[in-house]
Amino acid sequence: MSERVRPFSEGSEFIDWKRRNCDRCTLRWQAGHGYQCDIEAALDYAYLDNRTVRASIGERMGFSCQHVAEECPERELVEVESG
Repeated sequence: MSERVRPFSEGSEFIDWKRRNCDRCTLRWQAGHGYQCDIEAALDYAYLDNRTVRASIGERMGFSCQHVAEECPERELVEVESG
């Protein structure tokens, strides 16, 4: 079994990170297409399970065993049209 880490100490940290990153990313989950990002999929499953992800996922999201990066290193921002 691979090593697992808990990147967020509470649900609100998880929700804040997802809003800042996954919700603004072109790789976010989309109906009919499913998950495009391993990090988002792992976080969603962790939220429903035991709140842990594989250490390799934590590493990819910038988790340093104490803090998570504010911005996901793999995030691809959605372009917003200026109207």
